[in-house]
Amino acid sequence: MVDERETWQNLNAGDVYIDVADPYVPNAHRSHRIGPGDMVSITIAERQFNQRNIPKKDYDLFTNGTLTPVKLIDTAADFEEIALSPNVKSETDLRDLFKLTASKFKTEIAEIDNQRILERLIELSEDDSTNVSLSQRKAIEARLDAIRPDLKTERSLGDQTVSRLPEKKLASF
Repeated sequence: MVDERETWQNLNAGDVYIDVADPYVPNAHRSHRIGPGDMVSITIAERQFNQRNIPKKDYDLFTNGTLTPVKLIDTAADFEEIALSPNVKSETDLRDLFKLTASKFKTEIAEIDNQRILERLIELSEDDSTNVSLSQRKAIEARLDAIRPDLKTERSLGDQTVSRLPEKKLASF
């Protein structure tokens, strides 16, 4: 019997790694790279294995918007939880957001807390065929500004040893 497989796509600019069943070693997993724009086909068991091994729910690649569903299996026990997550939206779902009324659109945008999904909405809003209003565009930008870390915080995430290094005087000529 062949397991049904879900299909997920990485719409981010960077690589994403998940664990998949190793076909050569029974009951073992191996790391699988999903490049920018690439798709992966995995079983429900493989997805759930990855979800069980994360330290925090916020880091779940399948519900935080890092990976976008292309095809889900509706017989999975957690199908509704994934399908109803505000950060799990297909390309069609994102385009359909622009057809909502202004108040409903703002409500939907306020629930999204994944930066890449909001950036994708901005990319779609630049397409002339999408028919985006100015208020919709401003709502997306405002939400993106609200969830994006400020520059000072973002810059301080790099080298954490700067404050502990001793000062050295430059050589004088």
